[in-house]
Amino acid sequence: MRRTDANEVEGRLRRWQGARKKLSWRLGEKLKRDALSALVCPYCGGALQEGAATQEANDEILLGTARCDCSEFPIVDGILILRDTPVTARLIALAKAGSVSEALALCLSDRGESLLHSTDARTGNGVASRAITGWTKIRAFHQISEDYHRFSEGGPLVELLEHDRSGEYFKHRFSLESFWPLYSMTPILAERAGTILDVGAGIGHSTFVLSEYVRPRHLIYANQSFWQTYLGKHFMAPKAAYMVLDANYALPFATGYCDGVVAIDMLHSLLNRAGLAHEIQRVLSDRGVAAVLHLHNSLVFNFGPTHPMTPEGWSRLFAGGNTRAFPEPRVIRELLQEDAFDASRPQDPGELRSANALIHLTSRDPTVFRPYKGVRAALTPYEGHLRVNPMYEARRTRRGFHLTRRFPSILEDEFPVAKALLPEEVDLSVPETDTGQPDVGELDPKVASELTSKFVLLNTPPRYA
Repeated sequence: MRRTDANEVEGRLRRWQGARKKLSWRLGEKLKRDALSALVCPYCGGALQEGAATQEANDEILLGTARCDCSEFPIVDGILILRDTPVTARLIALAKAGSVSEALALCLSDRGESLLHSTDARTGNGVASRAITGWTKIRAFHQISEDYHRFSEGGPLVELLEHDRSGEYFKHRFSLESFWPLYSMTPILAERAGTILDVGAGIGHSTFVLSEYVRPRHLIYANQSFWQTYLGKHFMAPKAAYMVLDANYALPFATGYCDGVVAIDMLHSLLNRAGLAHEIQRVLSDRGVAAVLHLHNSLVFNFGPTHPMTPEGWSRLFAGGNTRAFPEPRVIRELLQEDAFDASRPQDPGELRSANALIHLTSRDPTVFRPYKGVRAALTPYEGHLRVNPMYEARRTRRGFHLTRRFPSILEDEFPVAKALLPEEVDLSVPETDTGQPDVGELDPKVASELTSKFVLLNTPPRYA
């Protein structure tokens, strides 16, 4: 079956889109040439170098390709795509042709990409087969156009997400207690704020926290989904470097390249867990630290566990380095009740086996494993904006607003510790914003700080909601 070439992709997409719609946000940080020269191919380990660059500005590659001895990789919207997908050849052709909108639209539509790939895989030259192939292509380009227009509406971010469990998960990510241990890691990572890698970063919630409170010289986001990477870049932490990769393969960095690695709620989703655990330890510098958070324990129920392991199994993956495991519920309680994280506490096998999720801290530097105080300072905004935690329902009163805690039913299992520790009701003496929400910017700073430390208020990016 003939593969659809760049001209056909571009022509059909234009017909479905009509007049091209301009994206309403700026591009943010781009892929600099010096950053590209520091990377290696995840498949062959060869050095990456610039291929074609059809759109660039100030030594930054916006659209083009990178190549090594074995492969060529597309660069779209300044995002390096270091994984082979069914549409990689199409993307490379579009990038070389300078088709900016078409390449971006194809990247942003997982469903359209899947439909388009199915037409290549279909065999048969009969009338029925050709009709099915033609109709599938129409559906594919319609889906690509629809997704492109959805993403180009400009936000806020939560309005661009689907209304399914995945969308609700991302919408409430800052609210989920499985995310909160990251705040406990920020003082450790801030001591080593050279180059920090955030791998498997979703739509960039963790990247935002790292950019706010760790503030490394170089922050690298890596994830397997382009549309998630795109949202992270434009809404969460625009100054970070962004790449798409498959974490089942080698990380594209030299040994000792990273001063910190963060992997949150992702390692149990991989098949090659041992491979990524090895790679995380390989890329760490001598003083580097890896914080691998929310590892599902196979001995305890977890919603959507994918590939959980026992505490002994997770420890075996990191046996090559100096590592300690912590039960996630205890780390959350220390954060909320003691404003601390004790990385020196001896491991309790019984406590680890009864925890729903685990945390592994790995470093060759023994000074990492000590008590840390004042970790809730990582909840107060620097450049972000305070807003009411969406798990609280706000009702207007004569004096301001009354907040009532209501966990979203679709994510009910995500709050085992918060149910006991977060306040059920809160009164706010603040005016109403133009959108009918509490104007928490009018709160006394001490009150705002206290409510933030209890996760009643959240620090989020400016255009998050």
